[in-house]
Amino acid sequence: MTNILYIDTSGKYSLIMLFNEQGILAVKNTTSLNEHAQFINIHIQEVVEETGIPLSSLHAVCVMNGPGSYTGLRIGLASAKGICYAFNTPLILLNQLDLMCACHTNHTHDSAYIIKARENEYFFTSDAIQSSQAALKSTQELEEYIQAKQYKLFTSDELLLKELSYIQYIPISHDCIKRVVFTHYLQKNLADLMHSEPFYLKNVYINKINKL
Repeated sequence: MTNILYIDTSGKYSLIMLFNEQGILAVKNTTSLNEHAQFINIHIQEVVEETGIPLSSLHAVCVMNGPGSYTGLRIGLASAKGICYAFNTPLILLNQLDLMCACHTNHTHDSAYIIKARENEYFFTSDAIQSSQAALKSTQELEEYIQAKQYKLFTSDELLLKELSYIQYIPISHDCIKRVVFTHYLQKNLADLMHSEPFYLKNVYINKINKL
């Protein structure tokens, strides 16, 4: 069996899964906001113990590489790299926008996908834009672009449904993640372990600290 560990710390909640061709073997989620660093190694150890599959027996480690939270992306990739270096395991990098597109069963040429970047800014992609060249758009830019191109807009973030009235929801199931990851693995879409970096897309935003 081909055993693959999946790590996603790109958003507010983390997801750790271990699966193979037979199905999803173990799943661990955080229920508290932005506590990836506190739980990621605990949850990895728990899925290993629950399945009886040691890290040394993994055929690959897949990490959600962005776009998303700066801190979350660094935590996820660092943990994945540590396992891959320790056991000489292949690394797979997954793009969140690509995943939405792959899990959208009714995808057409006029489908476009977004996730929240920060207040009034969104990560955006469509068939006309490669995910590796995805755009960062403000609310006004996004609305003007959607209207001009007549795109249908989709997201996997339920909170965005309340912000943008013209957006539709795409659920991302564990089975869909498994299918997409295995496609990458079988097609040998493996990352360069040494030079892999998070797909941030947006620049770091730093608040000035007032000195007393």
